[in-house]
Amino acid sequence: SKQHGAPVSAVAFSPDQRHFLSGDQAGAVLVHEFGKAGTAPAYTQHSPTVPITGIAFFKDGTVATASLDRSVSIWDLPTRKERFVPSPAKNVKEDCGVHSLAISSDEKLILTGCVDGVVRVWDVSTKKLVKSLKGHAEAVLSVAFMAEDRRVLSASLDGTLIRWDLETGKFEQTPRNSYRPTSLVRFSRDGKHLVTADQDAVSYRTAAGDLLFDVVRHALLEDVAFSADESQAITAGTDAAVKIWDLRSTPPR
Repeated sequence: SKQHGAPVSAVAFSPDQRHFLSGDQAGAVLVHEFGKAGTAPAYTQHSPTVPITGIAFFKDGTVATASLDRSVSIWDLPTRKERFVPSPAKNVKEDCGVHSLAISSDEKLILTGCVDGVVRVWDVSTKKLVKSLKGHAEAVLSVAFMAEDRRVLSASLDGTLIRWDLETGKFEQTPRNSYRPTSLVRFSRDGKHLVTADQDAVSYRTAAGDLLFDVVRHALLEDVAFSADESQAITAGTDAAVKIWDLRSTPPR
């Protein structure tokens, strides 16, 4: 594992699997290179001291990061050059610090899960808001695209999981679980597996939600990312640790 100076809140593998990025609650984004010790600052354009809440890679290695400073930024890892996605706060009146983000498989859309309980869909090329999905009563903690990008899964602090139809905006909601709300939903790159987390418990499931095995425990899990070949996962938590897991073993180690 590699350590941050603050609780780690977001992680992502690079497409070539040579690097992974991690972001923390103090606003730092670090780049880690496999096979080399140490880390280097990757990006500093979000507001300092405000938590980084999401990291995702495009297929060409371009990075998207989200922050509770209400912004999402798209930038190049080698040059750190930024292509900025306008803040949702400029388009709506509600407080919409971004709690999570996801990129569609065709890379045309970005999802943001926001503090105001709304899931927002953004067009990457125009940088404009396409759709607002309203159904949660509290902050959206995690978002993910489902099969063929036609559906979306979101988890909220209100204890609900919602499956959305992007075309119609209609949704199916799971029963409320306020005692241990699901804080994280992540699909594997091939869409066959799903990772869910509630507080400190992390579960590896089929895409339909059937439990395969429990993965790992952190003080409080914040994020998980899969490698391109599905052989490894990175988990990050409030214990300030970033852990790398071999998914070829059961349970992973």
